[in-house]
Amino acid sequence: MLIILEGADLAGKSTIARELEHQLTGFGGHVKLLHRGAPKLAMPDEYLVDLMGHDMRDHIICDRWHVGELIYGPKLRGFSQLDVMGWLEVEKRLTSLRMTMVHVDPGWQTLRERYTKKGDEVVYSLELLYEIHRSYRRYFDLCPPSFVATGHISDATEIIDCARSKA
Repeated sequence: MLIILEGADLAGKSTIARELEHQLTGFGGHVKLLHRGAPKLAMPDEYLVDLMGHDMRDHIICDRWHVGELIYGPKLRGFSQLDVMGWLEVEKRLTSLRMTMVHVDPGWQTLRERYTKKGDEVVYSLELLYEIHRSYRRYFDLCPPSFVATGHISDATEIIDCARSKA
């Protein structure tokens, strides 16, 4: 099972990832939780190397993956290190692994409240967070996810059900 969680900072991806990890531990196989920030390897290897040799009995949860580079790269560096051909290669490989793509989107009001209370290390302004949130929504309008989560741990069971239906 391969589950990819994408969404803006403060959306609740890590919270859901930890709950998925907890729930999937009882399903047999190994559970592996991966996270990607700014790329360190050559593209598109950054998003493929950890998935090579993936045993279909294992459960891999990716807390932000390749879509994050498409959204955050241009906003923070002025460009994405993942070009169209690299994106297609990653998508093809992830599709072959029967990925469940989850857009974690608690809504703008919730993101705004979380940012006002906690701030964020990467997102340096409320305006940037809004742009990132809008960019994710535009991306997923064009490439619909398998599941849209609200950012609560209660989403985990439904995400697992969605992923199991693909297996």
